[in-house]
Amino acid sequence: MEWPVSPPLPWTAHSLTAAREEPSTLMRCAHSASVAQPSQTDGLFGARTLVVMTIQWFYFDGCPSYERALGNLNEAMRQQGLTVPVELVRVTSVEDAQAIQFLGSPTIPINGTDLETRRACMSVSLGLGCRIYQEGRRTAGWPSIELIRKALESAQG
Repeated sequence: MEWPVSPPLPWTAHSLTAAREEPSTLMRCAHSASVAQPSQTDGLFGARTLVVMTIQWFYFDGCPSYERALGNLNEAMRQQGLTVPVELVRVTSVEDAQAIQFLGSPTIPINGTDLETRRACMSVSLGLGCRIYQEGRRTAGWPSIELIRKALESAQG
């Protein structure tokens, strides 16, 4: 699989349909996407704590916002000093979209939490389609670097 933007970080890729046909595929990819990262704060008695972070990237083929969103995710991860693998998951059917509560392409859950947590909880529109991100007065088909960075900071603890 060739990506329009070269990701500088380790990526794993699969489609949900293939993973459903071979259950071990999804488990293996999900496991490989979890990496312990030192947290930004000291733990009990000054010891550094480790935080496990998973980043997934749900998309459909032909997503017009793919390149911009991927570039923003790479930049946000670079700014945070993260080298966490990202699990790329191609959503190929309406059934898959409904099963994972796919809000549109691209959707980027970090530790299973959508970037727009409040909006995601209110959304009832699931399926194969483009996603719109709203940040203040800004509306775009991709999340901003700042929105992704804030979600990464939150996941780091």
